[in-house]
Amino acid sequence: MQVRDEQVLLPTTMVGNYPNPRWYDGQGFAVYPKGDFIYDSISQEAFDDAVASIVHDQEAAGLDIISDGKVYGG
Repeated sequence: MQVRDEQVLLPTTMVGNYPNPRWYDGQGFAVYPKGDFIYDSISQEAFDDAVASIVHDQEAAGLDIISDGKVYGG
């Protein structure tokens, strides 16, 4: 499989939910599950920061296939 510019025999990824950062409570998604909408810009910013943090952790771990960690609560 081609990952970035390299041939990778067995690409690595994570499976399942990634633990949310401690500071992220995800309340916007508890009230409005499955992404109906995010009720304010603060919730959107917190969600974006949580996903960025999870992606950074996966990149630092050297995973080949990056996911959002199912941070939306699904």
